[in-house]
Amino acid sequence: MTPPSTTAEPAAPGFDAAAIPGSAVYTGPARDFEAFVRVFDWTAEDVREYDPATIAQAHAALEEGTTTWVDVVGVHDVPFVREVCQAFGVHPLTLEDIVQVAQRPKVEVYPQHTYIVLKMVHEVDGVLSLEQISLVVGAGFVLTFQETPDDVFEGVRLRLRNNMGRVRLRSHDYFAFALMDAVVDGYAGAVNSIGEAVEAAEIALDEDDPELVEGLPQRLHDHKRELMTLRKLSTPLRDAVSTMLHNEGKRIAKKNLPFYRDLHDHLVQVVDSAEMYREMIANLINLHMALVGQRTNEEMRVLTVIATIFIPLTFIVGVYGMNFDYMPELHQPWAYPALWVAMLGIAGALLLYFRRRGML
Repeated sequence: MTPPSTTAEPAAPGFDAAAIPGSAVYTGPARDFEAFVRVFDWTAEDVREYDPATIAQAHAALEEGTTTWVDVVGVHDVPFVREVCQAFGVHPLTLEDIVQVAQRPKVEVYPQHTYIVLKMVHEVDGVLSLEQISLVVGAGFVLTFQETPDDVFEGVRLRLRNNMGRVRLRSHDYFAFALMDAVVDGYAGAVNSIGEAVEAAEIALDEDDPELVEGLPQRLHDHKRELMTLRKLSTPLRDAVSTMLHNEGKRIAKKNLPFYRDLHDHLVQVVDSAEMYREMIANLINLHMALVGQRTNEEMRVLTVIATIFIPLTFIVGVYGMNFDYMPELHQPWAYPALWVAMLGIAGALLLYFRRRGML
């Protein structure tokens, strides 16, 4: 059984400034499940899966000359992660980066292995959730270190179990690409989802539907923050993949280089799309504010016309509302209807004037 994930708030987010360099100190949210390991071990003809597995089983699979994926879930358990890293010869500095979950996406090369850190994106009820994923790529094996059991790798597991695609036919470096590609597909899916929402907002503004426009600025600001987050995640990963292509060709089989170039192209597309939608959001916010200002100006113009019409009428009523005994028209029988005729004439003349000026 896979233990449930938690959503507790971070006890100590970010980096521990007091930690000794090279020391492994977990800096993420508090977790209440026990760390465990999942193992896939395969050749082109066969695959074995251990879920959960022991560290000894994982290491034994590595020694059989197959390709091995060791998925470690629960980096909050530092002693457990340290034991796995020691079993596979992972550098202590890599262990430090694995458990400090505020790392920037990057690639680091060590004599025994390549370390890749990136952020995985989940979309839960329309809200983006981030999780750090660490990959350690060595000779014949790939280690992954996750914060929670939930991930975006189920499609990769299905391909392994059912021998779909190239995943069981290629080497460990192709499998590392397959995992990274699944993460990048999550970025692309999130950007496309936001893009659909932005395009729907544009249609709502064009149709001027009050129900659709209500709350629109806040939704657009939320989408803008999400796009900035996705861009912040994908840009350094794009640069890291570029570094792998140009400087680490010896660690990537020549036949697998085109896949990494395709991954780089996907990241470029994600960055460009995020920037495009961010500009669209800025333009929509400006358009929304302009439309609100235009409607306000129209309402103020109507109110100004009404106030202007009533100014002379108020003046006349004010004059004849004074309490004097000797006012010329007070005792004339025609004074009251004449006053109404005068006020209606003034109001009608002003209405005609404003209509000819295009203010009504």
